[in-house]
Amino acid sequence: MNFIEAVKRPFQDVKTLIIGMIVMLIPIVNFTIGVGYFLDCARTSLKKKNTLPEFKDWGNLFMKGVGAFVISLVYAIPVFIVLLLTIGSTLLTGGVSALLNNGGLALLNAIATFSLGMVVTLVVALIIAILSSAAMIRYAEKGNLGAAFEFVAVAKKAFSGTYLAAWVVSMVYTLLVVFVLSLIPFVGAMVAVFITGVTMYTLLAEAYKEA
Repeated sequence: MNFIEAVKRPFQDVKTLIIGMIVMLIPIVNFTIGVGYFLDCARTSLKKKNTLPEFKDWGNLFMKGVGAFVISLVYAIPVFIVLLLTIGSTLLTGGVSALLNNGGLALLNAIATFSLGMVVTLVVALIIAILSSAAMIRYAEKGNLGAAFEFVAVAKKAFSGTYLAAWVVSMVYTLLVVFVLSLIPFVGAMVAVFITGVTMYTLLAEAYKEA
């Protein structure tokens, strides 16, 4: 895992960098073609080709992005379930206490239930975020949507030490760059998303390969 080379990768070709930044500024195009391009970066990194890919075959990039959206949606289902259970438990706990004519206790019970539920939801969301990122890399590697849902193979890669380290490093880097560039009005955040997206998918693909 070469962090410095991954950081430098988005800047290898100025023309591609400019196209990528423009793509990320266009709604819908950014999370379809943009994400499809990130998957292309992962695919080439898996083959140890770390030159910056060109933007070409836009239809294919679009379909890859749609596939990535489907993967994200399916993997997010457990998070939604836990969140709904948290809301339901909070309402039930508060409601039962209220029926017992104890408004203060109802409020305290509701807050405690909600707080515990949100902690569980955040833990599940973190696990899912790691798993779904590995699923994306597997999708880029195999080229078919079904591969992203081979959960045992995905989990084996996702929770290896190498992959977890790459995920944490890429998240910290992404948050820092997005925070700094977001200070630039209107375009800063989306420019940051393209730069960090290329770096992140490069790092994760390299770690996935080594795991």
